[in-house]
Amino acid sequence: MRTEIITFSLVCLVGCVYSAAHTTKYPRTTIPYYAHSESSQIRFAYDQVLHQLIAITGSTCFLAPLNRDERDHIHSSTGMTELEEKMMKDWIGKLAETKIYHDDTHLPETTLHWCARRDIYLLERNMNVMTSPHSVLG
Repeated sequence: MRTEIITFSLVCLVGCVYSAAHTTKYPRTTIPYYAHSESSQIRFAYDQVLHQLIAITGSTCFLAPLNRDERDHIHSSTGMTELEEKMMKDWIGKLAETKIYHDDTHLPETTLHWCARRDIYLLERNMNVMTSPHSVLG
């Protein structure tokens, strides 16, 4: 019985050594701990006081005034998403920007909070003067 246990143990040991010696070693494909990846994020908020869509990045806030149609549309089920996409594609980097300082007394508290420690830029949109719709009451 003792020789059977020794023989079995010896067969297992030889099998392990053989499989370890003949296993294919693949090169390391993980990114080393010292490699840096690039990432960023952008958040959006709607300022109901000034009626502006705000794009908030890690270092910058972009304020875009909205016209009456956009103000109504932002509250619809797809409005916010559509205006966010429009802001990224058509407004940021394409419209003139005016730097706004944090001590500007016209900035609402919520905007100051969202844009704390960030540069603030007002996107200069061509906002055609829109008249109020005619009332059916006269």
